[in-house]
Amino acid sequence: MTYVLVALSVGPFLGSTVYGTERLQIESSDTPELLPYSFVVEHSNDWGVRKRPVGNQIQVLKPQRGPSDTAFYIHAFNGDLNRDDPAVFSLEMFTPAQVVDWDPLRLTLTNFGFYHDSSSGAKGIVGGGYRNDSAFAVVGIPGADHYDFIFLATGVDHTGDGRWEGGVAYLLTDDYDYDGHDEVFLWVGPGRDLKPRVLFCLEPDTRRIEWSLPVAGAMSTPSFHSCRDSVHPAVILATYNVKNAVVDDNFDDNFCWLARVSNCGEIVHQRIISEEHGGKGIWQGERDGLFYVFHALPMVLPADSGRLPPQRYQLSRMDSDFHLIGSVDVADRIISAWWDDFGIYGAHCFHTLSSRGVIRIFDTTLQLLAESNETNLHRLVDTIRLEGQDRPAYLFRGGGGMAIFDHQFEQLGSISESFVNIHPLVLDDWGNVSHFVATRGNLDQVFVIKRRSFSDYARILFWQYFDYVLIALALLVLALVTLNALRQRSVRRLALSEERLHDFFENSQDAFYRSDL
Repeated sequence: MTYVLVALSVGPFLGSTVYGTERLQIESSDTPELLPYSFVVEHSNDWGVRKRPVGNQIQVLKPQRGPSDTAFYIHAFNGDLNRDDPAVFSLEMFTPAQVVDWDPLRLTLTNFGFYHDSSSGAKGIVGGGYRNDSAFAVVGIPGADHYDFIFLATGVDHTGDGRWEGGVAYLLTDDYDYDGHDEVFLWVGPGRDLKPRVLFCLEPDTRRIEWSLPVAGAMSTPSFHSCRDSVHPAVILATYNVKNAVVDDNFDDNFCWLARVSNCGEIVHQRIISEEHGGKGIWQGERDGLFYVFHALPMVLPADSGRLPPQRYQLSRMDSDFHLIGSVDVADRIISAWWDDFGIYGAHCFHTLSSRGVIRIFDTTLQLLAESNETNLHRLVDTIRLEGQDRPAYLFRGGGGMAIFDHQFEQLGSISESFVNIHPLVLDDWGNVSHFVATRGNLDQVFVIKRRSFSDYARILFWQYFDYVLIALALLVLALVTLNALRQRSVRRLALSEERLHDFFENSQDAFYRSDL
């Protein structure tokens, strides 16, 4: 990675100051076998099109720490599409590989997550799915052989096929209201139909729905957060505009919305932040109560939805009451964002990845510290600690697979497949990951991470250039044979010359000493 200093003026909220910006040169390697780390598939499972996928279908209940320990994880999957089989929560052990418990569920499962069960102190499961025309949450403890079904909503067929195949998206587990019990947030979506679209706040300890709120726009985990406000508990969310012309009392799915929702399920603040598809994003700030928001419209009030201003991509820093602290224009959409240190600027640096694969790094005043070239990176999947690295490594989707970079954006390794989620399975005493599971759709693979040694590089280079080595050896042998033949011919010629010279001197001596002529 190289740095070039360029000048850039940043947005209207930061005045007209011109800052020095480092230019990052990020390059993806076309010879992954020569990168410092290899990611080798140890186990692979692919249901293909036989089953309806479960979102994030493998999640680690407890990672392995140390050689005498083992990892436990939940593997969730549905029955075959052409058979009347139940969905399953399978509790499995990593080493030795075996199924510990098998819990069938009579519904089509779409997603799940964990929560802390207050009564048992164990990790519990909250899943979501549909059965017939209704959506349910399922709550239980792994291995307890019992799950409670909690009715959420009834679906309505609008496609004319006589079926409703919606889904329940898991969003967040958090004790957002500081009552000592985890709450789980779920969003019921319509699938290929139009309704219902409802956000639910569920307290799994009591199996009680605390509140619900119709939300017409689609919702996902990266854009849903607790406000971390113990005085006025609330969540903050950004919706995606699917543009199906669905409108409820608070939202219109033609727009992307930003909203704060109280612990009573009431909207406290609400803004339109985009009219184009996907022009939204919200991430936790450097401390509780601060957020960074990507928006394509300048925080439009709902009453002004009929007269929207021109589109303008911006990144804004604001508090949970929607007070803007600063904003900066950005050239393209922000897809991913995360916090990490950068050079001399310390740990509070906000990293973003754009739709063109450009990485930009901002400080907490939205001063642009660094900007990269365009890359083939599409999305940050996660970060993991690797042996030999003092900072977590970044795992990106892009280029048809996965690319792993260190925090200075030097590539460490690559994976040929592309995945949506990863979960560490085996960690050492320092938190370095040696095994992890990666999932996408119905595919899951366990990878072992290996750090390449000098002997590994020597072996790789030997086999990579084996043909050239053979040609070089053949040429060397040919050269030696040719040189030896030339040497032998030279020796023969020298011997013949010496013999002729010897004969010449012998004949000359005889001619000189004869006196009878």
